[in-house]
Amino acid sequence: MIKLGRDLGSCSRIGREYFFSERDLLDIWQAQRAMPTSSQGQAVNVKGFLSDVRLQRSLLSLSQKKRRGQ
Repeated sequence: MIKLGRDLGSCSRIGREYFFSERDLLDIWQAQRAMPTSSQGQAVNVKGFLSDVRLQRSLLSLSQKKRRGQ
């Protein structure tokens, strides 16, 4: 579970301990589900949502990017 959480960015780590929110567990569960198919046998696109940790990391990386010309 920890490996899946780390790979998906769906867990928090403090020291050697890993913590999972309800949203993190739902992200992991969604990632492990088989892709649903339509009645014609084509894969259906299902959008997930960002976990709190992934959202925080994305916002942090966006705020740390240097602008061109500076």
